Amino acid sequence: MRRRLVNCRFFREWLVLGLAYAALVVVFIRVYYADDPEKAALNSIPTVKVERLKTVQRVEVDQEELEEVELPKFPPVDFNYRTAGQIVIGVENGSEWNLDDVRRGKRAKTKSSSLDLSLYPKLSLSSSRRFLPPSDVVETSALIYNRVPKCASSTIQMLLARLEIDNNFTYRTSNIYTVQRWTSDQEREFVRAFEEKWRKRQNGFILDRHFYHLNFSHYDPEMESPKWFNVVRHPIDRIVSNFYYLRHPKRWKSELPPRRWREKDFSECVLSGDPECAFDPNNPNFLVEQQLTYFCGSAAECSQVGNWAALQVAKRNVESDYVVVGDSGNLEMTVSVLEALLPRFFKGAVDVFARMANAVNDDASANGIEYRRNANPLKRPPTSEAYDVLSKNISAEIEFYEYVVQRLLKQHRLIEAKKTHT
Repeated sequence: MRRRLVNCRFFREWLVLGLAYAALVVVFIRVYYADDPEKAALNSIPTVKVERLKTVQRVEVDQEELEEVELPKFPPVDFNYRTAGQIVIGVENGSEWNLDDVRRGKRAKTKSSSLDLSLYPKLSLSSSRRFLPPSDVVETSALIYNRVPKCASSTIQMLLARLEIDNNFTYRTSNIYTVQRWTSDQEREFVRAFEEKWRKRQNGFILDRHFYHLNFSHYDPEMESPKWFNVVRHPIDRIVSNFYYLRHPKRWKSELPPRRWREKDFSECVLSGDPECAFDPNNPNFLVEQQLTYFCGSAAECSQVGNWAALQVAKRNVESDYVVVGDSGNLEMTVSVLEALLPRFFKGAVDVFARMANAVNDDASANGIEYRRNANPLKRPPTSEAYDVLSKNISAEIEFYEYVVQRLLKQHRLIEAKKTHT
């Protein structure tokens, strides 16, 4: 009896000590993150929703299965929609400025006109295109890099410029930054022009430009469709980066936008419901360019915040057309997978990228200065409250990013496994 009492007392003492230790750990975590909103924000990134990825990550899908997929319901875009060109941010020296003006870097001479939605492609998941194998070398003589802004595009462009010489292919980059959404007629003309240029460059051809994904086979079923690649970034970090990039003094040479807009704080912008930062999923008639828009296309639904049909279309396009979608937060892995799956263009890319990265650490190197030319010292992390609000509003964007990262990790894992078995 006495022994049982001793054991019970011993157990209670250890239980109390365990609970006390757990409480101390909780207090430490709260204190550690309390004064650092950036750490708290990073710690609150939601986990990958694997159940939504099961039907997307399969290597192949039967046509009959694919056509049975029903797109989720979402309020349609009506004729009362608004775009960035219709959001006025203020008046400076008697001139009215809108969001398109500040993103373009200068005030437009004419006001933004409404889009005729009937001229643009319709959202559709049905396609005869098959999913690309996740870790097989892809043979193609043409690549499209429809680069997403603020996603390490300057670094990738530098890499391509160097590889163009080493691997004997033609690389063309566009200086058009503000026309990403195309009508069906514009997409058809692009397909025709691209095919014409492709045929003239038998040594291999890469085109890069800011524009939304399009389906080549829709316009020319007989044409061999080019393959695509791209790089993404955590959506909140990308939105914050773009917010402060637009306000960087170096962008404004002469006419300045309203001072109130230039001095706007990102967290206040989010919490106040400002259209520039809020990304409100309850406002389907405000068409906003998102990261997944570049993979979904020019259909109006692709610019509706929180449209889960657009999310599924973006995933489907990634699986069928994009050999690699990298992560700007892990460029080393991104370049490694590009070299493994697209050796025709990216042979030696790992070594070239390593030399570029080493140049960054050399302050005397001009290459290093060029490599990090888009760094912005004005950028400030959002508060925890603003981060939480934005995370909830752009949950579809975050899921798309996490899906892409998971796909990249899977590709890298399979590639490394093949190396160990050869």
